[in-house]
Amino acid sequence: AATTKQAARSRRCRLLGAAGAWIAVTGVALWWLFAGQYRETTEDAYVDGNVVAVTAQVGGVVTAIGADDTDYVSAGSKMVKLDDTDARLALARAEAQLARSVRQVRAQYAKVGQSRANLQLREVELAKAKADLARRRELLEGGAISGEEVKHAGDAVHAATAALAVAAQQIVGSSALVDRTTIATNPEVLVASSKVRDAWIAVYRTDVPAPVTGMVTKRNV
Repeated sequence: AATTKQAARSRRCRLLGAAGAWIAVTGVALWWLFAGQYRETTEDAYVDGNVVAVTAQVGGVVTAIGADDTDYVSAGSKMVKLDDTDARLALARAEAQLARSVRQVRAQYAKVGQSRANLQLREVELAKAKADLARRRELLEGGAISGEEVKHAGDAVHAATAALAVAAQQIVGSSALVDRTTIATNPEVLVASSKVRDAWIAVYRTDVPAPVTGMVTKRNV
């Protein structure tokens, strides 16, 4: 009787073991069918995707690194910082040159105003000299003065005429530097402004931002 019970128990164990093995095999097969065949593994912990190379637009010494491999970064966040000492010095020089150019152009405009005022003064002086000459000629006819005084008045008219011509040429010369321009559109100011923009861009490019949002891979700095 004991032998019969042991045989029955052994048969039940074999049946349970076979059933468990069948369930395990069936479970593995179903997992592979619906999920496992779509999974991929890799030894380097990276997956395929769009890789965007990030390089600095200017050369320089790296002073700070803002992201490492596997770090998640947002577009525009700083990844690398280059030494910007020289670039900032160049920007300061460009800004100083722009300020000098603006002052020089303002002085040119002021010179035009002074030249115009001088021209008006010379016109008044010429008019006075002509009036004095006419008056002295009348006095000469009446015998009140000598011909020598009339000659001196005529010389004054010639001198005033020459001074007026010089003043007119000065206006032409000073106006040529600023004609049809403003301070903002003056060629000298535009050149200086362009150098400031170039220097500012050089400073800006010492920061290397992330061009897109994603994960950092294969950093080599």
